[in-house]
Amino acid sequence: KEVNVNEGLIVAKRHIHMAPQDAEKFGVHDNEEVNVKVFGNRPLVFEGVVVRVNANYKTYMHIDYDEANACGFQKGTFAKIVK
Repeated sequence: KEVNVNEGLIVAKRHIHMAPQDAEKFGVHDNEEVNVKVFGNRPLVFEGVVVRVNANYKTYMHIDYDEANACGFQKGTFAKIVK
């Protein structure tokens, strides 16, 4: 589907960029949706996180500012993939 706009922005779906060896280690595959439990100051579970596997990726989870604020994210916050 294609949309043409003169101005605007997108909100990307929460996702994890993952190196292939990490995908194997965590038992996930490209385009799989997983849940991620975040152990921050305000623990929560993000549902429907898309895993994107590529040899050029380092393993990082990408969330937006509102999601980061919701879990009290700080650099080094620990999270775990749960299925």
